[in-house]
Amino acid sequence: MTFKIMGVTAGRKDSNSEILLKEALLACEKQGSEITMINLRNYNIMECTGCTTCTNGMTIGKNVGCILDKKDDKKAIMEVMLNQDAVIFSAPTYDLMPTATFLKFMHRNLSYESAFLESIGEIEC
Repeated sequence: MTFKIMGVTAGRKDSNSEILLKEALLACEKQGSEITMINLRNYNIMECTGCTTCTNGMTIGKNVGCILDKKDDKKAIMEVMLNQDAVIFSAPTYDLMPTATFLKFMHRNLSYESAFLESIGEIEC
């Protein structure tokens, strides 16, 4: 079975972050892994609204997802990401913080909280 690794960057095209990620993925590929890479800047990812729909669903044991899933590309990215064996993230930092593009993506991850999804049988770990 091939090990599947996804690279996710949030930097400009051909920036240091993207170059370093490509180098890491090439090393993985040389070891026999199947690799995939995306740049978050190529996708429409909306900001979390703080509506708490995902957390309210979790309190009753249901995966209701995010209310923004049909309005942007986050769910499509996550469907690929959740089928990987490993993910490598690469993002430039400004004033010791990752880019806003990366933060928007990460803030929307609560509805994909793996321990919860595993406990209700949505995913296998």
